[in-house]
Amino acid sequence: MQKIEIKQWEMMMKQLKNNWKKIGEDERNDYINELAKLNEAVLDKWVEMDEELHELKSEIKNFSYECTRYSSKGTSYFKLDLFEQAIEEFLIEIQDHRHPIVKLYLAYSYLYVQNYDKAKEWFLFLIHSKESIWSQHFAYVGLGCLMAQQEKYDEAITYFEKSLSLTNNSDVVYNLGMCHFLQHQPGLALPYFKKAIELLPEDGEAYYFLGRCYVELDEYDQACQTWITGLQLVETKGMLQTLAYEMEWMGYYTGAIHCYKRLLALGFDDTEVYHGLAWNYGLMDMRQSADKLFMFLIQENPYQVNCWISYLWLLQAWGEKAKFEKVRSYCNQLNFSHPLLERIF
Repeated sequence: MQKIEIKQWEMMMKQLKNNWKKIGEDERNDYINELAKLNEAVLDKWVEMDEELHELKSEIKNFSYECTRYSSKGTSYFKLDLFEQAIEEFLIEIQDHRHPIVKLYLAYSYLYVQNYDKAKEWFLFLIHSKESIWSQHFAYVGLGCLMAQQEKYDEAITYFEKSLSLTNNSDVVYNLGMCHFLQHQPGLALPYFKKAIELLPEDGEAYYFLGRCYVELDEYDQACQTWITGLQLVETKGMLQTLAYEMEWMGYYTGAIHCYKRLLALGFDDTEVYHGLAWNYGLMDMRQSADKLFMFLIQENPYQVNCWISYLWLLQAWGEKAKFEKVRSYCNQLNFSHPLLERIF
């Protein structure tokens, strides 16, 4: 709706009310006729906007339906990450299927095999052909990913921002945060990760990088609080271990313990996880819990030298000489050769 038309209407109505008794019948009629014309212009604009909105909703619905419905030999290869084979099939399919979804699949296949020239060519084609708003949106996203893969983060940011101008997308918001983060701009990255979490509250990785931004800004308590909040959303071993290492490094041993317990709850019950849990119990001076776990570890996995090193270091730090000598005696029988053991002994 054009603001100038509404402002004109409001101004004329105010003038008419204020001067109703001061002006003649002809002038009143002129005001009323002009207001009626502005009314019609505003209504016409509203009808035009309503039609455009309806068309946009239909386009989004149709494109989303087409994306989920479209299935072919090419998409089968694509889903199996066999992108070279997918490209061959999409080049054939594109001859018979005019919907932009095939071109998008083809462009992303080129991107994933790092054929950046071809990928860029197809993404730009989709943007300039303006076949649909959604195909333009995902073409801009593709160009952003392409630039980010080449570490051209400023250009990636430009493309991601253009994609957001067409429609909102939590992945794009997250990618913008990553581009700023990778350019060592935590202050600029932080609001994007916050927004990504707002759009997709179950995004555990966004919580991690939001915490990393706080670390870079020396807001350590806020970082740990953020990680603890997102901890239950993370289900990958690598990310949870990274979180545990980060919090241990910051001296937040309770948070690290939460990470290792989360790993155990998810079924990652290997030596590395139990070792991390036992070590952080020890750093928390929870001696009974640490001692019990380390005894279990060295009995079940006697040749894991790192477990012996951690346990002996803690016993020495605690001043438990008798137990230290006993554990060292067992360790010596295994004939380990390790510089850290030599320093402890």
